[in-house]
Amino acid sequence: DPSIVGRDMNVQLRKLIVEPCRLPQCIAAPILLIDGLDECENGGAQLEILRLIVSTAHDSSIRLRFLIASRPEAHIRESFEEGSFPGLYDSVNIEQSFEDIHTYYLRAEFTRIHREHRYTMGNTPTPWPSTEILNNLVEKSSGYFVYASTIIKFID
Repeated sequence: DPSIVGRDMNVQLRKLIVEPCRLPQCIAAPILLIDGLDECENGGAQLEILRLIVSTAHDSSIRLRFLIASRPEAHIRESFEEGSFPGLYDSVNIEQSFEDIHTYYLRAEFTRIHREHRYTMGNTPTPWPSTEILNNLVEKSSGYFVYASTIIKFID
């Protein structure tokens, strides 16, 4: 049905996801990944998506799991904390991502770049870049590996 894209989210969810998941050949519990919920049109659309997820999760005839990746905007965080999702979710803090990007990726990659370009960087003091600059880059990455990876590719 080509007109499905113009229909409301509830109809889209039902027709494109829920009904196919009810088919007999759908034996595994699929995982629906929603990446960047905080980047949707507006707060109202984001909350509507969460409301639809809750109603779908409460339907025992559907074997469907959701993985939601989002920055912890206040209204999204409150939606999870206010009781619509009891026992339905686990929250993962990305602070560990910041540490991983800092400790394991950026520091190691900058050390490698300094070593591989030792002839052109011979007078550059180590550690390079400075801890202050490295911490600034980690903060700007917001825990997103793709940001840190892009920095390294650009510099290398």
